[in-house]
Amino acid sequence: PRRKITVTLSGPQVNPAPVADVELALREAFEKLQQGQRARAAKLLQRVLAQVPKHPEALRLKGVIALQENRPAKAETTLAELVALQPAHAAAWGNLGLAVARQNRHDEALRHYDRALALAPDFADAHCNRGISLNALRRFSDALAAYDRAIELAPAHGDAWRNRGVSLGNLNRYEDAIASYDRAEAVRNTDASARWNRCLVRLVTGDFAAAWPDYGWRWRVRESRADPAKPQFWLGKRDTAVQKLPQGVPCAYPQPFWDGTPTRKSVLVWPEQGVGEQIMLASILGEARARSGAMTLALDRKLHSLFRRSFPDCTVITLEEAAKGGPWELQMPMGDLLSLFRNSSDDFLRQRKAYMQADAIHREALRREIAPGSDRVVGLSWFSR
Repeated sequence: PRRKITVTLSGPQVNPAPVADVELALREAFEKLQQGQRARAAKLLQRVLAQVPKHPEALRLKGVIALQENRPAKAETTLAELVALQPAHAAAWGNLGLAVARQNRHDEALRHYDRALALAPDFADAHCNRGISLNALRRFSDALAAYDRAIELAPAHGDAWRNRGVSLGNLNRYEDAIASYDRAEAVRNTDASARWNRCLVRLVTGDFAAAWPDYGWRWRVRESRADPAKPQFWLGKRDTAVQKLPQGVPCAYPQPFWDGTPTRKSVLVWPEQGVGEQIMLASILGEARARSGAMTLALDRKLHSLFRRSFPDCTVITLEEAAKGGPWELQMPMGDLLSLFRNSSDDFLRQRKAYMQADAIHREALRREIAPGSDRVVGLSWFSR
């Protein structure tokens, strides 16, 4: 006889245990959140909301956690429920604006910030976040006014100083932008974005030597923007016991970093970004190779034949091979070559020679196919966003 088999796909739903004192649990959740223990805070809030489903403070903290975890849609749902319960909750309107802005709905975000400021005109964070949305909408002068108001209310508002620099840069007021980034650094000297943005402004204005000291902060900016759900591009060994990594560099090999001093030692140069950046930065490799005893290039596999042809006195390997170790004695990320060899416009102009060698057989075949009988062929380059 046939038997009916029942398969249980999930266990029974168990309600969280109630808390003995709701207000005490909320204070504890707030403390856990301040200590960076989001998971523990979230569990406490889950228990509170199971017991008091529409508790305003629990909803507020739940929305804050969703924002910190970069889950803006979830934050929006929670905070919308809160402002429906308490329409005069200025902080909730401000956070709702932030949740909406992170979903690139800046016009809507401005309406929420305006509600917050109508309730609390001296709400410095709302003025600052309003400036961010105005800047995203390319209303740079309005954004600047919003940041200035935030700073008037809170002179040590590091985010306002930094974002003010962004709007000033967009208005081509570069010296003022640098001064604003300087103030952001003075307020919070670990602000990686302020230093990185200051570097970019100095690069735009051609002040290369002054830009490179801030260039190392790119690592911390990338690290802060990384998606934790995605694997790192880097395959190096991050061994902080061996050496202190410079300014949050996301990977390193055990060897010391090369400072560009002429040496007989072998150097590993590894890439930072995509194929286009590796080709661009290759313009410096000839000069770097002349200062080293030997050089190994860890590159994207699709570039190997091109780089072996163009730099025959370098060894070219994959990132996977580099991660296994090798005979090199020093290492350097490819982008750091800029600070050694490109400190003025003249440094760029002195090195305007072709540095990539095309495959001669393939080149002639293309010439016959594209322009038979002609001695000129137009090539197209590209840029990526």
